[in-house]
Amino acid sequence: MVDPNIRLQNIAIEAAELQARRQMCWSEIANRATMFMTIVGATVFGLALIGNATDFDNTFLLISLLILPVLVFAGISSLARMGELERHDGELVQGLNRLRHLRVELDPGIEPYLITSTYDDAESMLSAYGTVNSRLHGLWVLETLVGVIVALAAGVFVAVSVALAGLGGASATVAGVITFIGVMVLFGLIGYRSFSNQLRSIKTLLPAPGSTVTAPSDQSRPVP
Repeated sequence: MVDPNIRLQNIAIEAAELQARRQMCWSEIANRATMFMTIVGATVFGLALIGNATDFDNTFLLISLLILPVLVFAGISSLARMGELERHDGELVQGLNRLRHLRVELDPGIEPYLITSTYDDAESMLSAYGTVNSRLHGLWVLETLVGVIVALAAGVFVAVSVALAGLGGASATVAGVITFIGVMVLFGLIGYRSFSNQLRSIKTLLPAPGSTVTAPSDQSRPVP
């Protein structure tokens, strides 16, 4: 049996490291979002200047075709990286929950004073991000905002391409709207599948009481 004082020191060191890693994750997520929004602002400002200089003629449309793909790529890259970071953050939250459970095992009297979970199943892990009372929660997260802007840029790109092909403004508008909707649906499906795969891949050692997850055998459980 390890000395409880040594165990508590190890818990504190590991918890500090996990918290530092979480801070790094969220700092990079914020930096990615800020970088993307800066690119969006610069793109809109630049296209506005070019449009005023060219009277929004075919030259403006050609330049737009060169710039918009860069914006779309920056947005997709940001979304992918933000998704990776959030999945890693979920793993870090799971680790913190396990350490909190170990603290309770060493000092059961502390449990009534904890407001965060001491279990590592999916629901307990997600509770660290706050209570979600609306099915529309996914509409106002950061990834959705970035996804809408990327889908809009893709729609404008397609509309400009159709306009340059000489198919008329109505056709260009319809093509742009269809592209926007299609990209949004694609992002939604990818996000849902990614989130579902993450939940299925969670390895639970300490399921909460009443959880549908089966607790592992004593042989596979860590020994405090």
